[in-house]
Amino acid sequence: MLIRFIIENFKSYEKETTFEMVASGKYKTHIDHVVKNGPVDILKHGVIFGPNASGKSKLIDAFFFFKDCLLQGSDMLDTTDLFCKNREENRNRNTSFEIQLSIGDAFYAYGFSIIMDTSKITEEWLFELGKTGTRKAVFTRDEMGVVNYVPLRTLPLAERTRFSVYQSDFEGNTHRLFLSEMNRDKKIEPTSRLFQFVTVFDHLVDNIIVVNPNTTVTNFQRYYDEATLEHVNDLLQTFDTGISKIVVEETSLDEIKRRLPSFLFDELMKDMKERIAQKRGKDLRFSMRIERDFFNIYEDSNANLKVSTLRTEHRTSTLQFRFAEESDGTQRLFELLDILLMDSDEALFVIDELDRSLHPMLTWRFLKQFNERNLNSRRQLVFTTHEPYIMDQRLYRLDEIWFVEKDKDDSSIIYSLDRFKERTDKVINKTYLEGRYGAVPILSQLDNGYEPS
Repeated sequence: MLIRFIIENFKSYEKETTFEMVASGKYKTHIDHVVKNGPVDILKHGVIFGPNASGKSKLIDAFFFFKDCLLQGSDMLDTTDLFCKNREENRNRNTSFEIQLSIGDAFYAYGFSIIMDTSKITEEWLFELGKTGTRKAVFTRDEMGVVNYVPLRTLPLAERTRFSVYQSDFEGNTHRLFLSEMNRDKKIEPTSRLFQFVTVFDHLVDNIIVVNPNTTVTNFQRYYDEATLEHVNDLLQTFDTGISKIVVEETSLDEIKRRLPSFLFDELMKDMKERIAQKRGKDLRFSMRIERDFFNIYEDSNANLKVSTLRTEHRTSTLQFRFAEESDGTQRLFELLDILLMDSDEALFVIDELDRSLHPMLTWRFLKQFNERNLNSRRQLVFTTHEPYIMDQRLYRLDEIWFVEKDKDDSSIIYSLDRFKERTDKVINKTYLEGRYGAVPILSQLDNGYEPS
């Protein structure tokens, strides 16, 4: 579970900035929103408000970049303009990221620093966190890729020798993270002390799901499975969309070929052949989006390629509709429903503009459903929004609500509603719109003297 995310010199965040999911002990409301995890009580939700251009999306971008760097390496990313441009000297300053998290009963702090202008990684570290806040180093690396693995001498001789080879091979590497390198074709056994590298990497990559307006929450594979499609249809009835049922309709590769430029279709066919060659006895199945429609490609029992797509049925019509014909809001809702249906006990969803294209009441219903379906889980939801309708203590605790705004130097700052010491029965969205908490647009009068009310 996420405890803290700390960034510095990234986009609009010049100073060290901390976003945290640590529960305040003074609130007794929504106790089911808190997971008691040893020495720290961790919140399940983080809701971030603020005006346009305040830095809300930039915080989500920081999560996105953090994961991309783990998966690809800094040399595969366009980092040149990602430092805070408020000052020229920031160009050659470190940009830093640290994530503090719990994995089972263990607590870790993992992070790295990078010079964005050159994409050079200058530092990397992994610490075990103690119950009293102590930090015990697991490994550190410097700007030349020299790794210091603190428990090295405690390893059995064979593992010590093996790790020394990894250290030597990595030295001089300035564009890949050592945590990533330790998860590239190393085949570390779960019984090994080195498996700690696998545990932390897998949690960061698999359990943190970051979604911005240019990506989707889901690839819609769940919608093509008969067992789960029934659950989707049942859940859909709790939202007023006019859709009575989702059905799967068989189509063909010709439909995909018709919808794609020829070079993209050729790339798709090449990718499919590679998937078939590498499937190693596993079922071949993947989903793809073309414009606003989704297609599922799979092999039948005779190893023939099949293609299906989604159709919707409406209460007021006997005809079926293409998924692309549904409104932006309905399509957004379909993406979010997959979050409610995921059965993983632990995941962190970080979503920019969760309520994009949704009516406020649909957003409320979704968030209420997420809360109810995760009473006994360790799943967390962090999202940005402009919708004051959901700034409501019936939905969230005061320490789950955050604000982002710009300071006098035009740098983004983030702070919790908890600092205002409001009563737990106060109507906070009205107070927010009145400007008491900050993080609202400051509107000047229009040229004709008319000021919006």
